[in-house]
Amino acid sequence: MKLLTAAAVAVLLSSGMAFAQDNSTTGSTTGSDNDSNPNYLAGPNIQRFYTDESMNTLRPEVELKSEWQAMTDTERADAKQACMGNKDTRFNPLCNAIGAM
Repeated sequence: MKLLTAAAVAVLLSSGMAFAQDNSTTGSTTGSDNDSNPNYLAGPNIQRFYTDESMNTLRPEVELKSEWQAMTDTERADAKQACMGNKDTRFNPLCNAIGAM
């Protein structure tokens, strides 16, 4: 009985360690990608869509489309990716506008 208990504990400990190692590796790779997305929304490229420095008021739709077209393909892809991972509600109106373009 002691041998069975010791074996079960050994299996649990070894699988827990492997899970922790796997989780940290996956987390660091994914985390670095996700960390750059919110930074893009708070960066200077996004200011072009707002009428004020505090980024509370979006520009009119015609101006939003003009600014969107002026962006490079990479900037547009970055903005769309950032909006897909957006968790900051203040960017919801912008992300909704970007999603409609």
